[in-house]
Amino acid sequence: MTMTRQPSYYVYYLIIPITLLSLLSSLVFALPMDYGDKVALSMTILLSFGVFLTQMTNEMPRTSHQTSYLTIYLTSLLTLSSLSVAMMILILRFHNYRGKVPQVLQKWMIFWKCKCSKSELATDIAQDPAGDVNAQKCTGDPTWKDVSTTLEAICLRVFLCLNVSLGIVLFTVLTVFR
Repeated sequence: MTMTRQPSYYVYYLIIPITLLSLLSSLVFALPMDYGDKVALSMTILLSFGVFLTQMTNEMPRTSHQTSYLTIYLTSLLTLSSLSVAMMILILRFHNYRGKVPQVLQKWMIFWKCKCSKSELATDIAQDPAGDVNAQKCTGDPTWKDVSTTLEAICLRVFLCLNVSLGIVLFTVLTVFR
């Protein structure tokens, strides 16, 4: 008698939903700032990871010798989701601040505005050969809303890259050590 383990249960009921949730946790940063339930959506995703971790813990055999790769992956995603909630709260606080932006943050904002708008500058300079657009985009006093928008764009890219790279590492490890 030969017994083989069929991975379809783990793929369909754990890996695919967890991967989709991880992408959804990154896309929270792409929602418009006026959408009031961004933190609620982030918290719901965080709680979903907790439910999946509980479900997986109940399904896995109990051993203290080795932790499953799926548990490590899910714990990493739970940590990223927690950081995502914290960053979303920080971004929303920045968005609602009033007053003058500190000088260090202004320089940082001007740097990111110029760096991120280089692709836009090519089309703008074609429309405005005098080059006044570059001076307008890279100067001026940034507001707290500009700070929050820029921080949100950076978080979207960083969290999306981290989620995708964690998935790639998991599937590479599962494929190599199979």
